[in-house]
Amino acid sequence: MPWSPLASRNRTAPQVTSIHLSLSRFELSAPRGPRDGPIVIRGDSVLGLLRGLNALALSTAWVPEVGRHCLALPQLPFAHAPRARWRGFMLDTARHFANLRQVEKLLDAMEVAHLNVFSWHITDAPSWPLELASWPELSRAGAFAPSATYSREAVEHVIAYAHARGIRVVPSIDMPAHVAAIGKAFPEAIVRPFKWEKIDEFGLNLTSPLVTALVTDVIDEVASLFPDTFLHLGGDEVKRSVMSHAEWTAFEDSVVARAVAAGKRPMLWQDALDTGALSRGAIANASAAGARAVVQSWKAWAHLGNAAVRKALAAQVDILVSHGWYLDFVETTIDAYRKSDVLGEAFELAQTAGTLTDAVLGGEMALWTERVDATNFVCRAWPRGLAIADLLWREPAGNATVAMMAAAGGLVATGLPDAAWESRRATGTPGHQCGRIPVDLQRRPGLPHPDAWTVAQLNIDAGGGDELQHLETWVRNHELDVLGLCELNQWEASMGTRAAEMGFPFYHIMPIPSGYHLGIMATRPISVVAELRQPGKPFQRGALHVRIEGIHYVVVHLHAHDAGARLAEVEALTTHLAATLADTAPLVVMGDFNTLSPDDDDGCEYSSSLVSTILSHNWTRLRLKYLNPDHTVAYAPYNKLAQFGLRDLVVHHSACEYTEPTAFGIDQIPPADTTLAPQMRVDYVVARGLDSSAACTIVRTNVTNALSDHFPTVCSLPRSIK
Repeated sequence: MPWSPLASRNRTAPQVTSIHLSLSRFELSAPRGPRDGPIVIRGDSVLGLLRGLNALALSTAWVPEVGRHCLALPQLPFAHAPRARWRGFMLDTARHFANLRQVEKLLDAMEVAHLNVFSWHITDAPSWPLELASWPELSRAGAFAPSATYSREAVEHVIAYAHARGIRVVPSIDMPAHVAAIGKAFPEAIVRPFKWEKIDEFGLNLTSPLVTALVTDVIDEVASLFPDTFLHLGGDEVKRSVMSHAEWTAFEDSVVARAVAAGKRPMLWQDALDTGALSRGAIANASAAGARAVVQSWKAWAHLGNAAVRKALAAQVDILVSHGWYLDFVETTIDAYRKSDVLGEAFELAQTAGTLTDAVLGGEMALWTERVDATNFVCRAWPRGLAIADLLWREPAGNATVAMMAAAGGLVATGLPDAAWESRRATGTPGHQCGRIPVDLQRRPGLPHPDAWTVAQLNIDAGGGDELQHLETWVRNHELDVLGLCELNQWEASMGTRAAEMGFPFYHIMPIPSGYHLGIMATRPISVVAELRQPGKPFQRGALHVRIEGIHYVVVHLHAHDAGARLAEVEALTTHLAATLADTAPLVVMGDFNTLSPDDDDGCEYSSSLVSTILSHNWTRLRLKYLNPDHTVAYAPYNKLAQFGLRDLVVHHSACEYTEPTAFGIDQIPPADTTLAPQMRVDYVVARGLDSSAACTIVRTNVTNALSDHFPTVCSLPRSIK
């Protein structure tokens, strides 16, 4: 492998608040000739030297005739200054969470591609993964899972890692639209449009004092957390059904002023300028404070991108072009990106308008992640992103493919799989033909929370059926350490393959005579302690007891049809555990308990609405499953587990924390019976012997609503034992 300036992941970051956009010029020379050396690199700054080192590294090639890597340099001396000051890559981590290792890999690749701005689209409608001290409820309720968040330490790590590679980090907090995740913590902060099934269309309730305080604190804390000069404030796709134009304009005036007061240059999507919501007064006030606003173009149809460039130049704000450079356009080929020189068009528009081309900051490719996760991230981003990076680095040239090939070799040197380039060598191949990256690159257990295990449990519903591909994607995106599964019907022969697809090197399946098999997958070795599965007496389906790195896990599927039989199973299970484990042994019991908890009664109203529903419809099956002979709720199985010292780990974010029904489950019920699908929790993770910080969340999102007839539970469990 050729030498690369990326050989060390742990380079020391310079102590700077932001990377200067204009500094990256370098010159390579060989005073005594390229054969006699040495090769001298001169730069206008440390950044220029870094780009020169990178160019030198990308000039190496394997020469079979001499059996070693040789330099294939351009004619020396060779000097270069980048075409664009802002050479950006925007990553959306709100639609699919990216762990720290994935972000590091992106930054490594960005350095190879001479990119210098990582635009971190960190919040959006689906999730709020950013932990904030001022409003901790935002990430607690708004993240996909306890493990799918970015702490202050994680953010500081990303910034330092990027700065060491000559890359600045610009955060994006999308508002006043794309804010549905805020509503998970504060429902009163959100206004839903008339057709509110699209969560991207939720907007902030601008009449709420809570929203005023929240927005102010968020801007202040994000400005403090991210040292860069720029702060992206969103401002796109605001629906008039959730706020008037006057309200939107007043909001943009206030957030722009707040960002300027915090020492930031405000950035907004072109919608705010297109509609006039970014007012002349806000623009003038920002410029007067030395914080000239920036508008980012994104609309690639009907010439709206170039129209935004013209409006920005006329309004005396800077422009950053992204229209036509969305990497989630899956049908767009490498050649199409290479020929889409929207940056050159922006420069021409500036010259035609008699404006300094400095008003065109540069350009940025964007990777939105509705259909992107760890399995296809690399091949969506590269090599197509190299075509855009080449346009940002230099004037369009006929030998662009040669430069892209060299950069692709550099990507391989960073540890990205060569398949990311080789399998799509033909320039006409679109980005949707993406394979999977190797398991060891998908999974880095312990990030971003190295002190906690991420554990989940799910009843996948009779083998998973057509939803298995979505389940695999969801599991990989959550970077789980342990996954307990119920109803692995017909998985006996495929368990190993499916575990590998989900990124687990270790697994165990416990066949059940009825076909409703139990199983567990893990990133660490699994030791089987016991398999409890005697049909009828005492177990209808069974319990699987294993040990993983000092913690005992039991995956259980309790009796599906009879509360009395279920209690007998719990008594058999606790008898086994008492005989097998010391009282202090760390223990996690998880699965489909098919029982109800009295702790949920206040929110879910089991003893009133559920009982009355079951009795009024005379539904014998549910009566036997959930009620005692006297028509009271059968809490005894759960109470028996609690008496054994097992603590419910689910954190209550809503009145009724239910695990069924899902939309998938309701679809399986005859239309006349949908009223008989009350919200209830039958899936649990309970534990003893763990630190009090252990906590779980029932993950109810648009994605999990269609995975199974049960919602999954995801937990963060401390690695340290109580």
